[in-house]
Amino acid sequence: MEDLTVEVCGENGAYYKAFVTDVFEDEVLVTFENDWQPESKFPFAQVRLPPTDGQKPEFSENMEIEVFSRSNEHEACGWWKAIIKMSKGGFQVVEYSGWECSYTEIVASERLRAKNPNPPIDKNTFHKIEIEVPEDLREL
Repeated sequence: MEDLTVEVCGENGAYYKAFVTDVFEDEVLVTFENDWQPESKFPFAQVRLPPTDGQKPEFSENMEIEVFSRSNEHEACGWWKAIIKMSKGGFQVVEYSGWECSYTEIVASERLRAKNPNPPIDKNTFHKIEIEVPEDLREL
């Protein structure tokens, strides 16, 4: 199911790992990792492909990045937009973007990644093929 992995933008602006279970005209049905939310439909504009695994970038001050974090213990971790304000050793001081007030945090490099360059998905990202399965071959 790795080829059906996507990231869904929540109301808070963070992107959460999910898996496409169905494709419709202008939205997708997804299940979230660890089922932390019920299976739901999202418009293409809120869904993007995850970045391809590559070499970890050299993090530097004023670099736009994403931080794997959560706003409270009742939600799953997601990727939040931020900017590196200071770097020291294996830690960075980051300032989260898109908040009404400034919020900074000290985070380990392992929780950072380069900004995801992928645009939202569209109707051509996935191809849906329906195959009629005879009644006697269906699981009960």
